[in-house]
Amino acid sequence: AAKRLRTPPAMKPWLLLSLLLLQQTLQSAVGQSAKSKRPKEPGENRIKPSNKKVKTRTPKLKERNSTEPSPKASSIMTRVMEKGHFQKPTATLNLSAGQSIELRCKGNRIGWSYPPYLDTFKDTRLSIKQHERYSRLILENATAADTGEYSCWLLQCKGYNCKKDESKRGSTYIFFAGNKLSNNYQRIK
Repeated sequence: AAKRLRTPPAMKPWLLLSLLLLQQTLQSAVGQSAKSKRPKEPGENRIKPSNKKVKTRTPKLKERNSTEPSPKASSIMTRVMEKGHFQKPTATLNLSAGQSIELRCKGNRIGWSYPPYLDTFKDTRLSIKQHERYSRLILENATAADTGEYSCWLLQCKGYNCKKDESKRGSTYIFFAGNKLSNNYQRIK
């Protein structure tokens, strides 16, 4: 006959107590991580990274008379060349690492997109400021790692609900050439 192994009666309360302590520890650890948001430091970039994927919808084309004007997406982006001088950016810009760039987009509520790398670290080189009639993105002392697409769009808002106005947007791909790396990376020799 096979013998059954039984847990000694004195061990059951310890096992039960250990499981309860483990459960309580896990619950408090999960609760702590949700509550442990730190306050923003003065001057810290207040832009929150978004990992949401944007669903793009292509509108259905309607037949139109040839006399109707075609809807045209207007670029709202300009590049500040020097104080008082602006230029519409081309589809691709080639700049040297170490340079700074200022982009502006016309509108009272503007959304921006830029390489996600810039949100990874507390990077004070990037600043975005909304003014009454335009929004301004400044990237100082650019590095090769900052290469990517920079775009902006007008936001149409009703209360707290905002959506992109695809007809009013601007975009440029900026390639920062040179071997200057960000301070967040170290050169491997």
